[in-house]
Amino acid sequence: ALARCPLLMLAPMENLADRPFRRALASMGPGGFDESCTEFMRIPGRAERPNNAVRGITSHYSAWELAQQGRPLGAQIMGSDPGLLSLAAHHLAHVKQAPRVDLNCGCPANIVTGHGAGSSLLRTPELLQRCVQAMVDGAGGQTIVTVKLRSGFDDTSLFEEDLLAAQEAGASFVTIHPRTKRQKYDGRAAWALIARARQLLHIPVVGNGDVINVERAHQLLQETNCSAIMVGRGAVQDPLLFHRIRFSFTEPDLPWEWEEPEAVCAFLRAYAEHAFGLVSSSSSSSS
Repeated sequence: ALARCPLLMLAPMENLADRPFRRALASMGPGGFDESCTEFMRIPGRAERPNNAVRGITSHYSAWELAQQGRPLGAQIMGSDPGLLSLAAHHLAHVKQAPRVDLNCGCPANIVTGHGAGSSLLRTPELLQRCVQAMVDGAGGQTIVTVKLRSGFDDTSLFEEDLLAAQEAGASFVTIHPRTKRQKYDGRAAWALIARARQLLHIPVVGNGDVINVERAHQLLQETNCSAIMVGRGAVQDPLLFHRIRFSFTEPDLPWEWEEPEAVCAFLRAYAEHAFGLVSSSSSSSS
């Protein structure tokens, strides 16, 4: 018997997995991803009017963006000030009704890490823990708080400390992209670190990194025993990838109901419509 398909998640990717991409991917019918998350919303290090700043930064987020397709949309935030992160988590949970609020500890861009955010938090597990704890307190049980992190900044020497900090602070699950900030997207993702996280933590661990086809998805599960799979660039390269992965757990020979070229063309048309604002009023009413 084939194993049961795990939860399949679309990764937050700046300039790639944006609203048009998410909507187009979700429009491809049942069998795609189960859940997605926004690109990061940057929470500043300080603000003269914190509440106004948070409201402005999160104004474009809608938890109901993919409601017609039955897909929840989490909200990812990035920052390093616990107080402002707490305010943001509170607003997203209580006002915006986000199904989850995710802390970005993975962005490798120098413009981000130079301000102490993104993967820069991995250098200071104590601050990482304070940030996650502040978000959990801000959410107040209204929604869950999660963390997406890389395996380290320059190296993996603090990997386990960072994981334990997130768990201790109350994260409901962690997503691991096992490359360091220094690696960016070079080399292979070190899946053995995902397996180590599964051994170390009692909260779920989502595996991410280098899932570009069905075979790699199955390898990731076998090698790491991860709780769920998050796919990023693989879904950009192949918009049918989530369907391929899901069907691979039920039907070895992939019983497509559509011709692949037609399905890809339909995705591209949907993306163009959403990207250039050519969406009918009925399809945009839930945004």
